[in-house]
Amino acid sequence: MSMNRILSLEESKKCQLDILIHIDNFCRANNISYSIAYGTLLGAVRHKGFIPWDDDIDIVMLRPDYEQFVATYHDDRFKLILGKDIANHLHVVVSDNTTRVQYPKGTSDDIFYKGGVWVDVFPLDKVPENQIKYNLLRYSISYRRLLQKMGELLPLSANQRHFWKKIIRYPLFFILHPFKDYNGNKALKLMQKYRNSESTKVASLAVWYLSNNKSMPIEWFQNFCELEFEGNFFYATTKFHDYLVSLYGDYMKLPPEEERKPKHLYDAFGQQSE
Repeated sequence: MSMNRILSLEESKKCQLDILIHIDNFCRANNISYSIAYGTLLGAVRHKGFIPWDDDIDIVMLRPDYEQFVATYHDDRFKLILGKDIANHLHVVVSDNTTRVQYPKGTSDDIFYKGGVWVDVFPLDKVPENQIKYNLLRYSISYRRLLQKMGELLPLSANQRHFWKKIIRYPLFFILHPFKDYNGNKALKLMQKYRNSESTKVASLAVWYLSNNKSMPIEWFQNFCELEFEGNFFYATTKFHDYLVSLYGDYMKLPPEEERKPKHLYDAFGQQSE
């Protein structure tokens, strides 16, 4: 079997759904709590499945459940890929190893991601209840991630037609490259800085780049219901309305037509008989 057949968007979605079903079965069998999240939760509420133009699946877990999942999950087909193996990401993915994802040549994703069609699994960490302290934590993580990414990717971000950009960026890359793992690990430690606190707020700090990454009550992720998604039922926070409002505002309103496009620009390949 060789992976040389380009999958359609619908076929890629079917692969992602298969992964989610497998994760759900594993979590139920091992008493691990999770919630579908972001566009996946929005799709379940608004469309009872994928947002028609969406191309990924996201779930979140409180840190203890996330750690149990990472420590115990295993499967021959649906492989767990740690963040350190994807440009030191701050979360994990579950990848279908019967598929292969190909990003445009020369991009950072092409260099770092070697898996197949995937589902994102994000940890939820305790954060300060004070908004100023929470913002400072987010900025600290963003700063460490920026240094880490510059130590990995800076030459790639230099436009080949702009020689002066190379002059500036290459020296910075060679200065920061030896410290890329240090800065990435520092970001991971900052995420868990408040894990033993009495805070009642959590956030998905792995998505440090989102401008609307608000903190949320931890109780939102301690009580769950089931929502339909593509003919199957998956766990979701019982406070899905409050969660979606915090992220998207009037989430039942469709975005402008020009914004209805997939976020990830890649080709997915599947197996076919030789």
